[in-house]
Amino acid sequence: MKMKYLQEICKKFSRISSNLVPHTSNLFSMQKIFNYLMIMALIAILSCQEEELKGIPALPPRITINAPGAVVANLGADLSAMVTDGANSPVSSVTFDLIEESGTSVGSKTFSEALVAGPNSLTWTAEESGIAALAAGNYKLKITATDTEAKESINEADLKILALNPECLTEGQVTIVLLAPDPAEGMTIGFVGSPTNWGASTGTDIVMNKVTNGVYCGSVAMQAGAEYKFRLNENWSTQEGKLDGSCSDGSNRIYSGSGSDLIVQQVPVWKPCN
Repeated sequence: MKMKYLQEICKKFSRISSNLVPHTSNLFSMQKIFNYLMIMALIAILSCQEEELKGIPALPPRITINAPGAVVANLGADLSAMVTDGANSPVSSVTFDLIEESGTSVGSKTFSEALVAGPNSLTWTAEESGIAALAAGNYKLKITATDTEAKESINEADLKILALNPECLTEGQVTIVLLAPDPAEGMTIGFVGSPTNWGASTGTDIVMNKVTNGVYCGSVAMQAGAEYKFRLNENWSTQEGKLDGSCSDGSNRIYSGSGSDLIVQQVPVWKPCN
């Protein structure tokens, strides 16, 4: 590339010289020669800089992990990451690896198709990883990205799989996993609905057991068509609300399962929505 630029410079200078030499006594012509020489020198410098820039080694891929810090056993969750690399050496493969505390890999997936220069959003689904079937414990998500120049990057994230309380796994009943804001200390989250006669008498709400911050579980005997809600301390003034700016009551939930499955529900806010 550099030699080609220099050859072009010589050719152009030769043509300029042949046209201007007969008039070198003219000061204006001398100025034109000087200007052309400056332009040619600038082109030569730029060509050298271009070659030097091309010689700068490409950086390895960049990995940003977007995975939950905790997953409830039997529930699972998708694991995702953003992998970015430049156009000179785009990413060629990305491997997700799920590793238990002992260091043993319990599952992996490699992405090698449809990868592009720039950002790549990749997701290893819960169904593909089998994460829902893993035993409770501490795990690590390791992601390895390699580009077309064999440069490699590795990023890791801790992942805890939480076991549901035994009280939430009663045979023949529905296991409910509830994602909800933690109530104030001393308050309990209760299940209330047609299976409990809508709390007609005190003490009939089914108390949800805390698994970890923001995650609760319970076991309820109910059949398809049962309606229910969640509230705090058996009090309708602190029932679940809506995030619509009105702080209105949440709608009744309707169960449509088989009576012995696991369902996940979410409460966005508790009334009085303070």
